[in-house]
Amino acid sequence: MKQWLFALLFCLNVPPLLAQEGEPQAEKTVPPPQAEVSQSVTPPHQGAIPADAFKRDPFRLPQYLIDKLSAKPLAEAANTIDDTVEPIRRWAVTDYTLVGIIWDVKNPKALIRDKQNGVHVIKINDRVGNKEGRVKSVREGSVIVLENDTPKVIRLKK
Repeated sequence: MKQWLFALLFCLNVPPLLAQEGEPQAEKTVPPPQAEVSQSVTPPHQGAIPADAFKRDPFRLPQYLIDKLSAKPLAEAANTIDDTVEPIRRWAVTDYTLVGIIWDVKNPKALIRDKQNGVHVIKINDRVGNKEGRVKSVREGSVIVLENDTPKVIRLKK
Protein backbone atom coordinates (compact mmCIF):
# COMPACT_ATOMS: atom_id res chain seq x y z
CA MET A 1 0.00 0.00 0.00
CA LYS A 2 2.86 2.35 0.88
CA GLN A 3 4.51 1.69 -2.45
CA TRP A 4 1.31 2.47 -4.34
CA LEU A 5 0.79 5.73 -2.38
CA PHE A 6 4.44 6.65 -2.87
CA ALA A 7 4.13 6.06 -6.64
CA LEU A 8 0.97 8.19 -6.78
CA LEU A 9 2.60 11.04 -4.87
CA PHE A 10 5.71 10.76 -7.03
CA CYS A 11 3.61 11.05 -10.21
CA LEU A 12 1.83 14.08 -8.81
CA ASN A 13 5.18 15.62 -7.89
CA VAL A 14 4.33 15.79 -4.15
CA PRO A 15 7.09 15.09 -1.62
CA PRO A 16 6.29 12.16 0.68
CA LEU A 17 5.10 13.13 4.15
CA LEU A 18 4.89 9.62 5.55
CA ALA A 19 6.87 8.84 8.64
CA GLN A 20 9.12 5.83 8.69
CA GLU A 21 8.11 2.82 10.71
CA GLY A 22 8.71 3.33 14.38
CA GLU A 23 8.93 7.11 14.15
CA PRO A 24 6.12 9.21 15.51
CA GLN A 25 4.16 10.88 12.78
CA ALA A 26 4.77 14.62 12.91
CA GLU A 27 2.53 17.20 11.32
CA LYS A 28 4.44 18.73 8.48
CA THR A 29 2.90 21.46 6.44
CA VAL A 30 4.41 22.37 3.17
CA PRO A 31 3.59 25.88 1.98
CA PRO A 32 2.18 25.97 -1.54
CA PRO A 33 4.60 27.17 -4.18
CA GLN A 34 4.08 30.80 -5.08
CA ALA A 35 4.84 32.12 -8.48
CA GLU A 36 6.68 35.35 -8.73
CA VAL A 37 4.57 37.98 -10.46
CA SER A 38 6.08 41.22 -11.54
CA GLN A 39 4.03 44.22 -10.49
CA SER A 40 4.70 46.06 -13.74
CA VAL A 41 3.09 43.39 -15.95
CA THR A 42 -0.68 43.67 -16.26
CA PRO A 43 -2.73 40.56 -16.92
CA PRO A 44 -3.85 40.24 -20.54
CA HIS A 45 -7.53 40.69 -19.67
CA GLN A 46 -7.00 44.06 -18.00
CA GLY A 47 -6.75 47.06 -20.28
CA ALA A 48 -7.36 45.07 -23.49
CA ILE A 49 -11.17 45.36 -23.36
CA PRO A 50 -12.91 48.33 -21.75
CA ALA A 51 -15.03 47.51 -18.71
CA ASP A 52 -18.24 48.80 -20.36
CA ALA A 53 -17.74 46.86 -23.60
CA PHE A 54 -20.36 44.26 -22.72
CA LYS A 55 -22.98 46.74 -21.53
CA ARG A 56 -24.87 47.34 -24.77
CA ASP A 57 -27.54 50.01 -25.00
CA PRO A 58 -30.72 48.22 -26.15
CA PHE A 59 -32.02 51.38 -27.84
CA ARG A 60 -28.93 51.96 -29.99
CA LEU A 61 -28.22 50.22 -33.29
CA PRO A 62 -25.24 47.85 -33.36
CA GLN A 63 -22.04 49.44 -34.61
CA TYR A 64 -21.91 47.36 -37.80
CA LEU A 65 -25.33 48.72 -38.83
CA ILE A 66 -24.30 52.29 -38.04
CA ASP A 67 -21.23 51.85 -40.23
CA LYS A 68 -23.28 50.28 -43.01
CA LEU A 69 -25.88 53.06 -43.00
CA SER A 70 -23.34 55.85 -42.91
CA ALA A 71 -21.27 54.25 -45.71
CA LYS A 72 -23.71 54.84 -48.57
CA PRO A 73 -26.06 57.79 -48.96
CA LEU A 74 -29.80 57.19 -48.95
CA ALA A 75 -30.27 58.65 -52.44
CA GLU A 76 -27.86 56.10 -53.85
CA ALA A 77 -29.62 53.30 -51.94
CA ALA A 78 -32.96 54.24 -53.53
CA ASN A 79 -31.53 53.78 -57.05
CA THR A 80 -30.16 50.31 -56.43
CA ILE A 81 -32.23 47.26 -57.34
CA ASP A 82 -32.74 44.68 -54.63
CA ASP A 83 -32.69 41.28 -56.34
CA THR A 84 -33.94 39.48 -53.23
CA VAL A 85 -37.40 41.06 -53.64
CA GLU A 86 -39.74 39.78 -56.33
CA PRO A 87 -40.00 42.17 -59.33
CA ILE A 88 -43.66 43.05 -58.71
CA ARG A 89 -42.69 44.53 -55.31
CA ARG A 90 -39.38 46.28 -56.10
CA TRP A 91 -40.56 49.77 -57.09
CA ALA A 92 -43.24 52.28 -56.20
CA VAL A 93 -46.72 51.75 -57.68
CA THR A 94 -46.32 54.84 -59.87
CA ASP A 95 -43.33 53.20 -61.62
CA TYR A 96 -45.53 50.47 -63.13
CA THR A 97 -47.50 50.98 -66.33
CA LEU A 98 -50.73 49.24 -67.20
CA VAL A 99 -50.41 47.32 -70.49
CA GLY A 100 -53.59 45.26 -70.69
CA ILE A 101 -56.76 44.28 -68.82
CA ILE A 102 -58.97 41.19 -68.84
CA TRP A 103 -61.99 42.57 -67.00
CA ASP A 104 -65.16 41.01 -68.41
CA VAL A 105 -64.66 37.66 -66.62
CA LYS A 106 -65.38 36.25 -63.18
CA ASN A 107 -61.86 37.05 -61.88
CA PRO A 108 -60.51 40.17 -63.67
CA LYS A 109 -56.77 40.36 -64.29
CA ALA A 110 -54.38 43.08 -65.41
CA LEU A 111 -51.00 43.13 -67.14
CA ILE A 112 -48.51 45.66 -65.77
CA ARG A 113 -44.96 46.44 -66.92
CA ASP A 114 -42.14 47.30 -64.51
CA LYS A 115 -39.01 49.46 -65.00
CA GLN A 116 -37.06 46.55 -66.47
CA ASN A 117 -39.79 45.87 -69.07
CA GLY A 118 -40.96 42.74 -67.29
CA VAL A 119 -44.70 42.07 -67.64
CA HIS A 120 -46.66 40.73 -64.68
CA VAL A 121 -50.19 39.37 -64.40
CA ILE A 122 -52.01 40.65 -61.32
CA LYS A 123 -55.45 40.04 -59.88
CA ILE A 124 -57.45 41.38 -56.93
CA ASN A 125 -55.65 41.17 -53.54
CA ASP A 126 -52.19 40.71 -55.12
CA ARG A 127 -49.38 42.73 -53.59
CA VAL A 128 -47.86 45.44 -55.79
CA GLY A 129 -45.20 48.04 -55.05
CA ASN A 130 -42.59 48.51 -52.37
CA LYS A 131 -45.00 49.95 -49.79
CA GLU A 132 -47.21 46.90 -49.25
CA GLY A 133 -49.87 47.93 -51.75
CA ARG A 134 -52.78 45.59 -52.58
CA VAL A 135 -54.87 45.50 -55.76
CA LYS A 136 -58.43 46.45 -54.75
CA SER A 137 -60.13 46.51 -58.11
CA VAL A 138 -59.51 45.89 -61.79
CA ARG A 139 -61.76 48.02 -64.01
CA GLU A 140 -62.20 48.54 -67.71
CA GLY A 141 -59.44 51.13 -68.07
CA SER A 142 -57.59 51.18 -64.71
CA VAL A 143 -56.33 49.28 -61.70
CA ILE A 144 -56.75 50.64 -58.17
CA VAL A 145 -54.00 49.78 -55.68
CA LEU A 146 -54.46 50.60 -51.99
CA GLU A 147 -51.24 51.69 -50.24
CA ASN A 148 -51.51 52.68 -46.57
CA ASP A 149 -55.24 53.42 -46.97
CA THR A 150 -54.46 55.67 -49.96
CA PRO A 151 -55.81 54.58 -53.35
CA LYS A 152 -53.37 54.80 -56.26
CA VAL A 153 -54.75 54.50 -59.78
CA ILE A 154 -52.76 52.96 -62.63
CA ARG A 155 -54.44 53.90 -65.91
CA LEU A 156 -54.25 52.13 -69.24
CA LYS A 157 -52.27 54.16 -71.78
CA LYS A 158 -53.86 54.39 -75.20
